Amino acid sequence: MVTIPAAIRRRLDIEPGDKLRWTTDDEGTLFVEVVKQRYGAFDDFEPVPMGGGGSDT
Repeated sequence: MVTIPAAIRRRLDIEPGDKLRWTTDDEGTLFVEVVKQRYGAFDDFEPVPMGGGGSDT
C-alpha cells in the first residue's frame, strides 16, 4: 500500500478504485501505470421487459 500525494493524484486523474501497475526495467527504473477502474459493460443500458411476472423471468 502506498500514499500518493494529492497533487499527483489530481495531475494523473487517479480516482478511488483505480489500480496502479508497477514495473521496472533492467536498469532499475520504476514505471507506474494508472489502470482506470472500469464499470460494468452494461451500466449505460436500460432494462428491457422480457415478459412474465415472476422472479424466474
